[in-house]
Amino acid sequence: MTNTNATYIVCLQYKIFICLFFFNLLLCAQTTSINADSLDNTIYVGKNISYFLEDGRSLTINNVRSKSFKKSENDVLSFGYSTKAVWLKLRIQNTTDTPINKVLSIQKALQDSIQFFYKEKGNWKMSQSGQMINEANKDLPGFSISFPVALKKDSAHTFYIRTVSKYGKVFAIKLLDKAAYTKSEQRELIIGWLLIGILITIIIYNFSLARSLKDHVYDFYCLSVIGALLLQLVFRGFFKHFVLDDSPFLQEWSPIFTFSMATVFSSYFCIRFLNTKKYSKQAHWALIGIMILIIIAFLYPFICYEVFGIYTDSRLLGYFGILFSFIAIYAGVKVYLKGNKSARFLIYAWAVFCVTILLYSLASLNIVPPNIVTMNSYLVGSVLEVFLLSLALGDRYVQIRKQKNILRKNAALQEQIIADRNAEISSLNLETLQYIKSKQHLTEELKRIDKQQDGITIKEVLNRLQVDKIKDTRLEILKRDIDALTIAQTNKLKLKFPILTKGDMELVSFILLGLKRKEIAIIRNISFEAVKKNIYRLRKKLALKPNESLEEFITSL
Repeated sequence: MTNTNATYIVCLQYKIFICLFFFNLLLCAQTTSINADSLDNTIYVGKNISYFLEDGRSLTINNVRSKSFKKSENDVLSFGYSTKAVWLKLRIQNTTDTPINKVLSIQKALQDSIQFFYKEKGNWKMSQSGQMINEANKDLPGFSISFPVALKKDSAHTFYIRTVSKYGKVFAIKLLDKAAYTKSEQRELIIGWLLIGILITIIIYNFSLARSLKDHVYDFYCLSVIGALLLQLVFRGFFKHFVLDDSPFLQEWSPIFTFSMATVFSSYFCIRFLNTKKYSKQAHWALIGIMILIIIAFLYPFICYEVFGIYTDSRLLGYFGILFSFIAIYAGVKVYLKGNKSARFLIYAWAVFCVTILLYSLASLNIVPPNIVTMNSYLVGSVLEVFLLSLALGDRYVQIRKQKNILRKNAALQEQIIADRNAEISSLNLETLQYIKSKQHLTEELKRIDKQQDGITIKEVLNRLQVDKIKDTRLEILKRDIDALTIAQTNKLKLKFPILTKGDMELVSFILLGLKRKEIAIIRNISFEAVKKNIYRLRKKLALKPNESLEEFITSL
């Protein structure tokens, strides 16, 4: 071999070494190893993970390894809503001289399926978890998505995770020891049962209030809380763990169905509680509109998948859910400004809920530090929202009691006014009788004048006519007073029976005041028989049966 060839081979070896060196540097830059024996159980390991977004969903573990993975810069990974498959890559080291067993825990990740790839005896093995995977088929059954990680002594292992889901892709990943994992699951179980207990207590309390107060607003609030309860149970894995594990169809659609149901119930509760139809038409139709949008956003992925076989994400449902919170605040402010003071608690409730959801979103995006408070802020927001809405209902009850007391006082005052008016009417009735007698007397005197009888002068007759004119005026006042006292009920009757004449309505007014037929005949200056005929015609117009009481029918309006 010549010196030239030897020099060329040496140079080529150096070039290959340098290329391999930089390639290893590149790999290290993409995936930072996690030191399993010194890692804190409370730390999220997102910054030690690399990811690759697959446009389709056809890659396997063998061909994805050659793809270029991008290193994450956040402790909690967030990829938003997408139907793309997300591949995660992490490298874990065990620098000790003994084997280590850990648990890779992905907390509160609502995903259809997550596949965990690991090497065993030189071959790639797969473990599964997620919403669509039965508990019996998981390596580690539980509320969070977890996988066992076995690390040999003084070794490094590379693991891959593949996830596909119609839900938002947010991954808060920890590497825990077995004791910390067990404690985490126990804490989740305690929180879940406490949440169930609180919400069921609120439901029972408000349901009993609805029965005792006969107010259906409390029923709609119970439905709203039931929706929130089911939503939390589904999102925290309780329903899947205890109820839905053997029903793939319900596993598939229960998260977005319960979310839609909770939002629709809450929207309708806002409509009834705020009485938006009375206080603000804009707020009323805005809440109805968001209910329709939520239903459409649920039906869209359901129909696409079940009818056409097209896999879609649920981003519309997420966006409309956030929009509903702001519309509820807007409706509360509008109604409060229009005079419904109980709306202030609803404003507080949805404002708190929006802030906690925003805090959770910021933590998911790593804008604020992800920790036990920020990652559970949506749960805190849900509980505070339910509590503040309960205060809103309590305040509504207080406001209703105040209004009832005011109405009682006004009713007592009205009763006194009616009693005074009735006394005046009785007095006027007596005067009317005297007036009729005076007219009869006057008629007799005129007859005497006509017969040229002595003792009666025209002047005396004129004086009596002047007195009768005054009494006619008072009779008109009597009729106006009767109309004023009975106008509300007569108006209702007129709306129901438009064929009633003015004379019929006057007759109804006399009956409402409890006047007898003889008294009606005197006031109307007609015969007793004429009054009976008028009443007979009135009964026919009201379509009353012979055994039905006219007085009871009129007073019942």
